[in-house]
Amino acid sequence: MKFHVRWKKAALYTAVVAVIAGAAVIGVGIASSRDTSAPSPVRQFIRRKLSQAENLARQREASAAQASSPTLPVIKVPAWEANVIPAPQNPLVFSSASEGWFSSASGTYGGSGRLYESTDAGHTWFSPLSSSAVGSYIDFLNSQDGWVVGGSGGILRTTDGGAAWQTLPEPSGGSANRIQVVDFVTPAVGWAVTAASGLVATTDGGSTWVALSNAPHSISDVCFASQQDGWVTTRSGIYQSLDAGQSWSSSPEYSEPIAGDQPMAIACSGSSAWALLPLPPLNAAGYGSAEVLAGTSDNGATWRALYSTGWQVPERPDVPAAGQSLLPLDTMDFNLVGLTGEQDLHLVATGSTPGDTLGADNLLGVASSTDGGASFSIQTIADVNSPLIDGASFPSDAPSDGWVLAEYQVLSNHALNSSNVFTLYATTNGGGDWTPISGAPWG
Repeated sequence: MKFHVRWKKAALYTAVVAVIAGAAVIGVGIASSRDTSAPSPVRQFIRRKLSQAENLARQREASAAQASSPTLPVIKVPAWEANVIPAPQNPLVFSSASEGWFSSASGTYGGSGRLYESTDAGHTWFSPLSSSAVGSYIDFLNSQDGWVVGGSGGILRTTDGGAAWQTLPEPSGGSANRIQVVDFVTPAVGWAVTAASGLVATTDGGSTWVALSNAPHSISDVCFASQQDGWVTTRSGIYQSLDAGQSWSSSPEYSEPIAGDQPMAIACSGSSAWALLPLPPLNAAGYGSAEVLAGTSDNGATWRALYSTGWQVPERPDVPAAGQSLLPLDTMDFNLVGLTGEQDLHLVATGSTPGDTLGADNLLGVASSTDGGASFSIQTIADVNSPLIDGASFPSDAPSDGWVLAEYQVLSNHALNSSNVFTLYATTNGGGDWTPISGAPWG
């Protein structure tokens, strides 16, 4: 069963990249071998040449296919809408209980992005790839088929679990059509959000793309539960398609204009979908804004709000206020929505513990549900200062395993001397216990 994971805050990956670049010592370069013993220089040379020849052949095939396909039009955002909204980021993904990937976005300090791989549940990492095509979004359909997008040098694709990566050309039409988010339901069929917040589709694994002209404007995120049924979050609310994206209808409960310029996330599985999106502010000055977590378990026939951050919204009595949430936790902010099945929902949260003063954010935790959000169990990961969530992953084929990459402040004698620390936490018992992984390159 496919797993979708989304979060809304743009992570500060520059610091992560700087630490990783100095600490990753395992398999630096184009390393695709899974052997623990170091290959001889001759074998390394042969493997490198074979890999280069294979990638060159794949790129030529993709370029030929791209040249024969229709030119994609540049997708423009209507003048009545505000600027293009950000897309969610997804830089940390575990495709199984042992195999994990982390991307550092390209353009950091003017250099190429790097893709890091772990084959031992995150304890050690090596870098199999350095390319301007490495972006901040990873999508693995299964343990073999994966994509990396969001960079500036094309789309990366693997069909063998990351042993080799193929660089596919970007859709034609300029930077406005650059892929930011992808969602595949088969190795061939998928959808993507472009830099101009448009929607495109592919039936050949990402070699060529077709613009969906009837899609809503200002799309932030996309999730398809099947080759026909899908969802998008937009500046004007949640939309659903039942015909592979050819036509769309809005969800009446959440179809009002969306506030601000935060990414809006959507996750889906079967007939269930959960969305995290901001609501309009209470007044013209922009005060009193809130974010709502809403879900459906009947394919959009009915929705219910589970949680909101900020104040109660008077015109939305269905949205619980912070502190009156259905969740048994005094949490200030949810950063991630993840589904590992129609009934299994994971929320990674930062906020305050009960009894803390307002604004004393020091909690990093996970709220999990196995009954579609009817009830939740809360697991505290760590009690740290001002935590941020930079990545999280809960693979559907390993329900007891999960990982959270957190960033938080370590205070010295004075607040001005504080520094940010990045720690990867892992659980192997469904979130009952979380332990930091000391071998991670950002630890």
